[in-house]
Amino acid sequence: MMTGTAVLIYLIGGVALLLLGVKMVRKGVTNSFGVVLRQTIERGTQSRVRGFVSGLCVTGLFQSSTATLLILTAFAEKGIISTASALAVALGADVGTTLIAQILSFDLYWLGPICVAMGMMGQAGSKKNRRYYISKSIVGLGLMLLALDLIVEATAPLKTSPVISGVMTVLADDLPFLFILSVFLTALSHSSLAIVLFIMSLAASGFMPMMAALVGVLGANVGGAIPPLMMNIREPGEGRMVAWGVFFMRLIGALIFALIVLPLLYGHFDIISANPARQVVNFHTGFNLIRALMFLPFIGLIALALKRFVPHFNEARKNKAQTKYLDKNALESPAIALPLAKREVLRMGDVVQSMLSNVINLFYGENRHMIAEVKDKDDIVDELYNSVKLYLSRMSENEMDQRQSAECQNILIFATNLEHIGDVIDKNLCEIGAKRINTGVELSEEGLREIIDFHGEVMSNVRLAMNVFMSGDISLAQQLIDKEAHIREAAHKTSMLHFERMRQGVDKTLQSSSLHLDIVRDLQRISDYVTHFAVAIIEEHERVQASKQKKKREEQKES
Repeated sequence: MMTGTAVLIYLIGGVALLLLGVKMVRKGVTNSFGVVLRQTIERGTQSRVRGFVSGLCVTGLFQSSTATLLILTAFAEKGIISTASALAVALGADVGTTLIAQILSFDLYWLGPICVAMGMMGQAGSKKNRRYYISKSIVGLGLMLLALDLIVEATAPLKTSPVISGVMTVLADDLPFLFILSVFLTALSHSSLAIVLFIMSLAASGFMPMMAALVGVLGANVGGAIPPLMMNIREPGEGRMVAWGVFFMRLIGALIFALIVLPLLYGHFDIISANPARQVVNFHTGFNLIRALMFLPFIGLIALALKRFVPHFNEARKNKAQTKYLDKNALESPAIALPLAKREVLRMGDVVQSMLSNVINLFYGENRHMIAEVKDKDDIVDELYNSVKLYLSRMSENEMDQRQSAECQNILIFATNLEHIGDVIDKNLCEIGAKRINTGVELSEEGLREIIDFHGEVMSNVRLAMNVFMSGDISLAQQLIDKEAHIREAAHKTSMLHFERMRQGVDKTLQSSSLHLDIVRDLQRISDYVTHFAVAIIEEHERVQASKQKKKREEQKES
């Protein structure tokens, strides 16, 4: 017979093990299939029914409606999907997250040690690749089964305790408090699945009366909507509207079930199932399925109501330096976060290309207004760079395999080079243009034509570098390096032609000599920065190839 202290230790340990198992399953699946899951959600928003189905399927695998909701709020905030579509996917996600609870409600505790053993063997000797993360998910599933068994065993002796029995009687009589307690615990743990499974275990052991258990399930469903709401509470756009919409649909659904359905079921819980554990999970699935059928036909009206009654939630951001793709909720999964960082850097590259395209206008005519435009864009580049740099540094705190680490490093290198290019344009070329306008100096016709042509060559290199960054194509990277020799020749040629005009005593050339040479020098520096990235890409490729060849030789020796 266990003492009260031992029971409490076992119970706390079981809950902690359950939460760890849920987290391992979620993280393993996210790292294995995160990009696919995200793309499935994005593609599934073409209609409400399709959105509902995609939410159900994705969350059935992902096993976290809270995590799916965080992805949805990020998509809505960035304008990728509409509020109505996001709400439809969320309803499907709520049904999908009940599937694993259905499976675990069967007496499968004996599978726990087997899953842990298989998962550990799958991880042994493997790098952090898909096999590793799938094995990690299997270990997490095993831990969940062991935790549920531990909770049932720990609570079994409590049924005979008069003190505990009295406490449970009080809780069963104070259902509103129990509902609020369940909401709080779910919001705190960030996992409605874990709380529902915990309640299922208490009900299965006979420790918790069924009415109290079902009220706890309703509270867990409402509590699961709170973390995304808190994370988006300060956001002015569509993301916060989606979070509020999901919260209200869960709360209204829970109140309808608590006030109408549960009183009708009282004393007739065997209608749901004869097994107490099945009663809890069937009620959990039924609640989310019926709620989806209730709200799905009215999703459009719900989205309109949110916009009408809370219009300030739909204020558009005007800050152009606001990041568009970086999603803080994806940081735990590099497989999802790295492509997002890459898209943000591509956006940063578009701003740099616009700066470079505009700066040429400062070397002829009166285009003083261009100076302020270019400088404003450089401020945007600097802010985006700081956001990307912080995002990548926070991402590096999580587990990454060798390929992901290399990609993270390449993204940072390219973003840094873009930021340097922005500084060259702002602090050097812009200053040269301002000086030319202020002094009234004009470049000679031949010199201006040469600089425009050279500028076009550099622009071409920057565009090619963007293609290399997007594709990682080694042949394009080599092409970029080969073009650098042409850039150097072009810079040398225009400088020599400039010196020749000086020897001939061309008046405009003599007046603009320092400007001309400084422009050529800075444009060449810009080309150097993008070429450095191509060199990094090729060096990384050569390192990977050398590593593969070394591994192959070692395998041949062993065989």
